[in-house]
This record gives sequence, C-alpha cells and structure tokens, in this order.
Amino acid sequence: MTLNAVMNAHAQLEESRFVFTVGLLFSTKKQLLYCIADCGVGLKGSLNHAIVSEAKQVSTRACALNLTRPQFTSKGIQRGHQGVGLFITSELSQMNQGYLEIISGTQEYEQSDNTVMRIRGVAEWRGTMVHGAINLDKEFNYRQAMRLFSDPSKLSKDRFLVAHLHLNVYGERTLRTRELCEEIIRDLELSVERSPKIILDFSDIDEISQAFRGFLRQFVVNNKHVKIMIMVPPNADEDLKEDLQELVELAAQNLDDD
Repeated sequence: MTLNAVMNAHAQLEESRFVFTVGLLFSTKKQLLYCIADCGVGLKGSLNHAIVSEAKQVSTRACALNLTRPQFTSKGIQRGHQGVGLFITSELSQMNQGYLEIISGTQEYEQSDNTVMRIRGVAEWRGTMVHGAINLDKEFNYRQAMRLFSDPSKLSKDRFLVAHLHLNVYGERTLRTRELCEEIIRDLELSVERSPKIILDFSDIDEISQAFRGFLRQFVVNNKHVKIMIMVPPNADEDLKEDLQELVELAAQNLDDD
C-alpha cells in the first residue's frame, strides 16, 4: 500500500525534483511501514558529484550490493559522510528483523530480516526510493548501528542465510568485457562475506565470455565452503546453457560436499 502510493506519486508529478514520504502504523501487528522517495540524481549520481575521490570511485561500481557496506562510504568536510545513511538503515533493519528495499536508477537492493539479501536490475527509477518495515516489538538501537559504522571489524559474518544475485543488475545482457567480469567477481567475493549460500541468477543474460566462465569457475573452486546455486532460465540460449553446464555441475559438488 505504501509502496503503491509512492510509485503513483512519482509517476504523476512533473517537477524535476521532489521528496515524498508516507508511513502506516499497524498497532495490532506492532509494525510500521515507511517509504521515502525523491526524484533527484540517484545514488550513483550523488556519489559521482561528491567532493572526495573515494565516493567517485564508489559511483563507478554498478552493483547495488555495495550500497550498504561501510567500507564503501566516504568522508568529506563539507558534506560529511556519504553512504552512512544506507548502511545504518541496513543494519537497523537486520537488528530489527525487518524488511528493507532500496531502488535507485536501474538497480534494486532488498533484504528480509536475516534470511535473504537480493540484488537485481529493474526498470529505471528517477532518484532513490527506500521502502521498509520496522517491528516495534523488536530491538532498534541506532547507537549500536553507529558503533558498527565506526568499527566495521565488529560486523559478524554470515549475516544473511542466502544472497540472491541477479546478474542483470549490471545493465548488460552480454557479460564479456574483462572489466565487467572482474567487477562481478569482486561483488561475489563481497557477497560471500555476508552469506553462506549464494544464488547466481542468469535471467535476462544472453551470453557470457569464455574468460568470464573461467572467472566464475575459479570463484566456485576457491569457495568450496559456500553453497553456490546457479540458476539458468529455461528459455536461455542453448550456447549459454552449454557454457554454464560445467559451472552448474561444479557448484553442485560444493552442495554435495557440505
């Protein structure tokens, strides 16, 4: 309901910039639903216009997985921290066993309590939207979340049971360039820090290079302690199915060896 209200407002307003907020309190369920949206430059645009080089480097990373990690925030004199708000929101949502969804540009980041974290490509959203649920009968400690931002070494591992990565989040149907392949592998390594099980979803992907297949193979081999599931869409091209078959079988060995 809150999400639909914001999306309708976003679609109807003609102004180039706006901020829209809405919230619903369910006293019986002891739950608060909220949604905050704007029509600005988006997260990547904001980082790209930052006054510090670290933020500009973050803006080149396509994956929404980076949005809530403390090491990808930046510090500036005039604008303070950039990225800290999303990190704090993510930590509070996990602490509270709530729900969080962030949409900006063509990417969506989603987390449900401590079970599933998912990223995927979506239809373009002008600006940024943060949508979530807060359980009023569970812990919600802002100070503790701030301490974790100050000292990320205290963050626990395996904080989500499953990390579901749709490879369409990179905005490419063909995964071929070395730069993109290396970027995806970096993001996969980042996901391993958060989850003992990884789902790689190849929906909307038409082709991968032999080099990328090699990168993925090495990733699977290097992470035998991680359960890796490779999802090949039934309508995938036969060449893509063939390219992924070895990886599917190799990843299955990780599951069998568990």
